[in-house]
Amino acid sequence: GAGMDEILLTEINAGVATVTLNRPRQMNALTADCAAASGRRSRRSAPTTPWPP
Repeated sequence: GAGMDEILLTEINAGVATVTLNRPRQMNALTADCAAASGRRSRRSAPTTPWPP
């Protein structure tokens, strides 16, 4: 849903993507919308080359 990008923080460092759930008021509870957004974010952050090289 709308606004999911603000509650999912992504950092990529040395080829490793870290997605952090940022919902402190809800004690970082994972909802179905958050899980779906996390999956979409993971696919967008996935490498474009197969592993292992």
